[in-house]
Amino acid sequence: MLMGVLLVLSTAISGCATLSYYRQSITGQLQILAQRQDMQTLVLAPETPESRKAQLQAVPELLRFASDQLALPDNGSYRTFVALEQSFVAWNVFATPGLSLDGVRWCYPIAGCFGYRGYFSEAAARAEAGHLRASGHDVYVGGVAAYSTLGWFKDPIVSSMLRADRLDFAALLFHELAHQRLWLPDDTDLNEAFAETVARIGVGKLAQTWGDIDLQRFHERAQQDDQFFALVLRHKQLLASLYATNQPDGRKLELKQQQFTMLRADYRMLKAGSGDPGRFDHWLETDLNNAKLLAVSAYRDLMPGLLQVYQSSSRDLETFYGLLRRLQDCSLVDRHQWVRSGGTLPECRAPGRNPPDS
Repeated sequence: MLMGVLLVLSTAISGCATLSYYRQSITGQLQILAQRQDMQTLVLAPETPESRKAQLQAVPELLRFASDQLALPDNGSYRTFVALEQSFVAWNVFATPGLSLDGVRWCYPIAGCFGYRGYFSEAAARAEAGHLRASGHDVYVGGVAAYSTLGWFKDPIVSSMLRADRLDFAALLFHELAHQRLWLPDDTDLNEAFAETVARIGVGKLAQTWGDIDLQRFHERAQQDDQFFALVLRHKQLLASLYATNQPDGRKLELKQQQFTMLRADYRMLKAGSGDPGRFDHWLETDLNNAKLLAVSAYRDLMPGLLQVYQSSSRDLETFYGLLRRLQDCSLVDRHQWVRSGGTLPECRAPGRNPPDS
């Protein structure tokens, strides 16, 4: 999740609502920077709970692994700690029209366009969601456990990251560091799917070093995740087909709710046969709408193709990163088609750019 990068924006901004948004972004980022504490000092402090000490002591090892084994940046990020007074570090707002899966995009100078709008304040995020909902949009507000400023600042570990078990914590850390390694402007779906892919690859490698129990948990969880998200994306595609028909809007709305009912039923069947303990129950049983599906799509839709590109790169991460960086001048449509093909289509070319050497 990208928030603090907005601090670097010094171009002219007009409009009260826009100024208010940048103000909360800057204030929130500055508050986090001001609250950073040295992790080693916290580990040595007698008042730090033993469980917290153990979590913080694991961070240097994870950062070394990320640098040495995943070729991720080692730039001073995630070496300090911030204890939050709220459950998440930030909240993302996703929105779509009621009968469309084309998400609202928010654009900023320098930072580019995003398929979500991030807030450090939950109240501000829900206020924005309320405005969008009042204008007829489907809206989803999701809490964010970790975030990155793309290397503009030395990002801290925040307490919301530590609620995860050690596999999920490592995944969060690798995800955010991956954003610092590669970020393509105006492409939320590829950026987030890339970071998720690197996290999957990284945690798989890490679990191998931790032993059979962690490795088994990794494989079980990865399989459950893939099955669940494939189910959600399949129903998202069915909704897209529905919205493209010429049926009256009222009928489309009825069928939309029927589709969500079928998604819940399919999930219960999937869970019964997969051994999943119900990690997705709350997400699925509360307020299903287009925007919620869009949030899943942003992180997962391109991931299968990216994993294929990684495999075809001889599972060499530097080669994988290089292939994706070459997409930066291509159109978004061409990028996504190439990724969905697993890299089997000819590499897309920006206008005026020569084809790659054979």
